[in-house]
Amino acid sequence: MIPMASKFVGMLGLGLILLVGLSTGDIPVCTPDAMGENPFCFPPDYNKDLIPPTDTSLQVHVETYIFEVSKIDDISLTITFELYMDLMWEESRIIINDTSPDWGPAGTFMGSTNFVSSMWLPDIQIYMCKQFKKRQIVTDVAGLIIFKNRKVLYTVSTEVILACPMKFSAYPLDHQTCKFLVGSYIHDDTQIYFTG
Repeated sequence: MIPMASKFVGMLGLGLILLVGLSTGDIPVCTPDAMGENPFCFPPDYNKDLIPPTDTSLQVHVETYIFEVSKIDDISLTITFELYMDLMWEESRIIINDTSPDWGPAGTFMGSTNFVSSMWLPDIQIYMCKQFKKRQIVTDVAGLIIFKNRKVLYTVSTEVILACPMKFSAYPLDHQTCKFLVGSYIHDDTQIYFTG
């Protein structure tokens, strides 16, 4: 009876180790010679704290899709947007497995957003931003797409509150200009430059 119980405990322990190993959400790591079935993976020496290497500064393309202006506050001089924000850049360190059947017809792979915490992401700053709140249901309302040409698209649904210096001297015929400027918080444009 005791040997059977110890076998069960051992198998349970092994099962828990396997489950923990499979559920970490880490990016797939491999070498060009040992890719397995992964459509893409990252080299063992990948460092998410370093900008992807390029010959010039890294281009980060930003697109915003505003689907609602939900609030204009003329007391606090803020405006609230509901929007989707797309960020796209080239992650030159990705190792691509061209023969994987997991690539879509357009050469894309829908990656897990669990990978995001293990990947390099641009350090975004939005000028005059008071709040940037990602939408969540069970997880973030976001997506990650990897392209065969090593481009990465990270898209997120968010609510943004911007300070907007409103002037009402021409009220009720006034109009307001609110800037939505995106840039890097730490890096200058010799390292990262933004388009969009």
